[in-house]
Amino acid sequence: MLDKTLPYYEVTMLKKSPDTYPRFALPQGYRLCAMGDYPGPFAQDWARLLVSVEEMPTLQEGVAYFDREFGCRLQEARKRCLFVLDAGGRPAATASLWQGDELGRDLPRIHWVATAPAHQGRGLCKAVLTGVMDLYHTLGLSGPVFLTTQTWSYKAIGIYRTFGFEACPHPGRAPEKDALAWGLIGDKLAAYRGPSKV
Repeated sequence: MLDKTLPYYEVTMLKKSPDTYPRFALPQGYRLCAMGDYPGPFAQDWARLLVSVEEMPTLQEGVAYFDREFGCRLQEARKRCLFVLDAGGRPAATASLWQGDELGRDLPRIHWVATAPAHQGRGLCKAVLTGVMDLYHTLGLSGPVFLTTQTWSYKAIGIYRTFGFEACPHPGRAPEKDALAWGLIGDKLAAYRGPSKV
């Protein structure tokens, strides 16, 4: 879940070498499913998942966001938007491999990573990120991969670091804000992991 006790700052991370990344398998009973293979209403179930982790305020706003962000390139979204489904076929986690130009050029990006609260702590986030990086290669993409996140998601940032993502200056942000944000994130990660794991 998001830690909203922290001041909110956006941060950007970059993975310069997409060829190397750790492999995490899904636990038994879970499977990966692309939007194009999902039998239910993908946008609504995606929005419901994002509402459950407080990334979207309401189901209606989540669906509207999905339509704006992904609806204009629906054929691509059918391959690039992923769910992790539980044993009952219900969405437990999601991540997308999209494109973005926030760094001044069009690059692949890891987008909207979330795990439903009832399924957190089972390694789904790591496994879906492995799936997204596999998809990067399946699609024949090239160049670095980036993502945007925030101080509230410092636990996820720890996972992104495991995959080789590093702090990256954003051209639209003041360097002192980036420095402040990464200082807060570093402190929270150190406290969360404990001295022996940092």
